[in-house]
Amino acid sequence: MRVKDGLSLLEIGGAGNFAMCPVLVRDESDAVLFDAGLPGQMEKILSEMAVEGVPFSELTHILITHQDMDHIGSLAALQRAAAGQVKVMCQMEEKDYIQFDRIPAKMSKERILQHAAEYLEKTGIGIPDPFSLDGIRILFADVTAVVDDVLADGQDLNVCGGIVAIHTPGHTPGHCCYYLKKFRTLVAGDAMNVREGILSGPNPVYTKDPVTARASLAKLSAYDIQTVLCYHGGAISGPEGMNSAIAALVSE
Repeated sequence: MRVKDGLSLLEIGGAGNFAMCPVLVRDESDAVLFDAGLPGQMEKILSEMAVEGVPFSELTHILITHQDMDHIGSLAALQRAAAGQVKVMCQMEEKDYIQFDRIPAKMSKERILQHAAEYLEKTGIGIPDPFSLDGIRILFADVTAVVDDVLADGQDLNVCGGIVAIHTPGHTPGHCCYYLKKFRTLVAGDAMNVREGILSGPNPVYTKDPVTARASLAKLSAYDIQTVLCYHGGAISGPEGMNSAIAALVSE
């Protein structure tokens, strides 16, 4: 779905408040994808890119907001298919999680056991200690990507009119929003959501540290935000911009 010329939401699955919407921005030189869906969604992502007039061969960057599986699930597949063509980047504190050099910050024991059971059924191999880092690396080998470069808080990436990385911890330790300077638009990841057409704060059910996550939104006041693109819920904008609405969320 085109938001503005050169800026699109890719509708790759889910419904209502749980719809998943990676962002695609492009100009004459670069095309940047923000987040990479669940495992097995690469073809859907590529199909949605094609609908927006951007073939995979033109993709130059994938910027990740955070480590959750619905954001990195098809990253490794995209990276393999790109064969060095695409640069994968994230906030520095998320790198080790995305590469499974650390155990995912929010993954429950029940979820890990479920993956271990599925791995046993698929391969006939049991993981002696699925909660260890070695066990995690085996279970998630197929979705383990390599981060090419990390972004510091406030770093300005000189592509597609300028993209500023904003470290907004709380949902995960290294959650990152991205400000698209040319479009006065914030790629919010899971720092915020759109529910029933209303901008809302981080969902406490899925957030590692809800207090920190809400406080992190105060940093966004430094940017002139006309439109917010939430991974869950899509686009929201207002005639006077979104800064007041975001500020109100901080004190809720």
